Amino acid sequence: MKRLLLLPLLLMLAACGDSDAPQMGDDTTEVVSQELTVEGAYAVTAPAGGTGGVFMTIQGGSTDDALLSAAYPGAERVEIHRTTAGEDGMMKMEMLDRLEVRAGRSVMLEQGGYHIMLINLTDALTAGETIDLTLTFEDAGVMTVPVGIRDLSDLPSMGGNESTASDG
Repeated sequence: MKRLLLLPLLLMLAACGDSDAPQMGDDTTEVVSQELTVEGAYAVTAPAGGTGGVFMTIQGGSTDDALLSAAYPGAERVEIHRTTAGEDGMMKMEMLDRLEVRAGRSVMLEQGGYHIMLINLTDALTAGETIDLTLTFEDAGVMTVPVGIRDLSDLPSMGGNESTASDG
């Protein structure tokens, strides 16, 4: 109960500080910017010239927001995608202009669902390294998220779980 009472105070104090500077928690894979929280960001190894996928959980705050774009200087293009089943039953990727983050809800970016694509990488994504991904939200603004690189063999199999977000 004490934790719930402190949360609004902490959020208010955080808003009084430098809103462009992300706040790091004990887990370096968690970034808090205003009311949004990004947790567990990771990418899978990929070769230079190839395409990489980035996955994470975005926890919405007290108001609706939307992920508008992502940027990584080591890729020619960065796009927000959703994997869906086509009419023929084949899986296909669809580029999104925005990814809605509903108030108080989590949006999971995961294999077989919503994800961020790093297209035409200038350098390989190597297991054990970390890259910085810049996310731009409609209301929360810009936040930089550390993304750990994992080997595909270290990941659970793709589940294609449903997400709570909609593409607007």
